[in-house]
Amino acid sequence: VDGSSMVFPKLEDTNYQVTVQTMGNEKLNNKDAQTATIQDYKAFAAVATIHKNNEIAAYVNANIQDFSQDQEQCFVLEPGGVYTLDDIADFKLNTVTFRGDKDNRPTIKVGANGGLVTQRGLKIKYINFECTDMSSQKGILCLSENPDASITTDALGYTNDGANSGFYVINSPIIFQECNFRNIPNSLIYGNKKNYGVKDFRIANCIVQLKNEGSYSVIDFNGGGWIKDLRVENSTFYNLNTTCSGYFVRYSSSSNAQPKKTWGNTDNTGSITITYNTFCKTMANKDFANQLPNTNTLTTTIQYNIFYDCWRLYQAIQSQAKRYTDGNTIWGITRASENNDTGGRTDSNGKPYATLEDPNFKGPIDLSFDLTQAKGGVDFKPNASLATEKKAGDPRWYE
Repeated sequence: VDGSSMVFPKLEDTNYQVTVQTMGNEKLNNKDAQTATIQDYKAFAAVATIHKNNEIAAYVNANIQDFSQDQEQCFVLEPGGVYTLDDIADFKLNTVTFRGDKDNRPTIKVGANGGLVTQRGLKIKYINFECTDMSSQKGILCLSENPDASITTDALGYTNDGANSGFYVINSPIIFQECNFRNIPNSLIYGNKKNYGVKDFRIANCIVQLKNEGSYSVIDFNGGGWIKDLRVENSTFYNLNTTCSGYFVRYSSSSNAQPKKTWGNTDNTGSITITYNTFCKTMANKDFANQLPNTNTLTTTIQYNIFYDCWRLYQAIQSQAKRYTDGNTIWGITRASENNDTGGRTDSNGKPYATLEDPNFKGPIDLSFDLTQAKGGVDFKPNASLATEKKAGDPRWYE
């Protein structure tokens, strides 16, 4: 009122009620307002609690509500609950937060036919995933095999500005936040061989334990699709198998994986940000990345990570991109000395992509993640001097 303002922090996933009441001024013969004006601010258009006796796919498929893209709904799991996911939970064309309790994560046991599917924004938070029995789905999260025509570049008008025809666009973020995964046999996210352009994909504060013997990549868009802004931070990825021939990130076409091909010329920048992560045997027998775009509109920031038994990091750092690679260390199977990661190629400031150093993890590092423990019964704390000095790797191992 009259130029006054009030600012307060907006907490994550929080509903607010704002109450305003005019105060009187006796000197000016003004009285207090008789009633206050109350305005609700809701983070979600709808919130549904999934109880422990509900199978997740059946509940989601029966209760998902079709809202417009700018309205978000939330499915909440009970603290500490143990759930089953025996079929496909399809969030369809809806923007959704799917979350547990931050201080007492629920656990989802993914069955042989279980998995999650979306074709719009999805935030998955504070959940443990037990994936030992998973088999038919090719990813914990799959993008829809039958995307709707309403999200094509044609329908959204992007082709008028130079985008390719027939691409499918997800503009809202897809996020895995503070989740733990045990014995993933395939991918974390799979693009289903459709030409999806995902604007914003993030993995933050997660531990992803793989039991991957095949050719599945962790972020797998082989056959179609890519990510405009990819961010991976403060997380640990480790595989119990050394025979996996997948990549950490795989796109289908470096020429199509350029922002202007999906969003046109008005939105033609992209980024890869991978910071403060620990990678172990991810993947030991294949390049770290494949078919990433090589363009000066891309900024690649790969800093303060530990790479152990990871092959050809440089495949994630294309030469034409703006490149920043401070603080990385790499070790294992002499891969680093066989490629360009430690000196043959440098970033935009003339620094090598990584320094050769055995992290000398405290261990153990070769156990399936125990979902009943905060750190899973493994310990990736490095004892090497450079990694310790730079505080490289997942920060939780220093706690």
